[in-house]
Amino acid sequence: MPETGVTVRRGRTLDGIGRYLEDVVTESSEPVADVAAELRRAGTQVLVSYRPVGAQAATEFDAACALEAGCAFVTCIPVFIASNPDWAERFAAKGLPIIGADIKSQVGATIVHRVPANPMRERGVRLDRTYRLISAAMPTS
Repeated sequence: MPETGVTVRRGRTLDGIGRYLEDVVTESSEPVADVAAELRRAGTQVLVSYRPVGAQAATEFDAACALEAGCAFVTCIPVFIASNPDWAERFAAKGLPIIGADIKSQVGATIVHRVPANPMRERGVRLDRTYRLISAAMPTS
């Protein structure tokens, strides 16, 4: 990638390392940054949170940082933030947009699995069960 001038700073991990990666990913030893302050300093308008599925605490942390920094919030995993009345009210009170979208279901394995099944169902094929096998190449170093 070309140089962008962006410096990546470490936020709080909380439950943000998925169970399938906890033995693969080494958590950074860098000090945790004040995320809300970094968002304000950078002039961030929209915080997009793309955490592993199940990262409820980490996603809520991201949402709280967006509120504190005064920026919009988009969550890309199936954690109910935008549809949660408490969170929706908190963002509305500050006049900030909040959007929840399960990106994984839109472009990941879920949708890739469903797309071939839909035309079969539309043509009268009865599908009792389906399953998918997911394979991922992991770096060796």
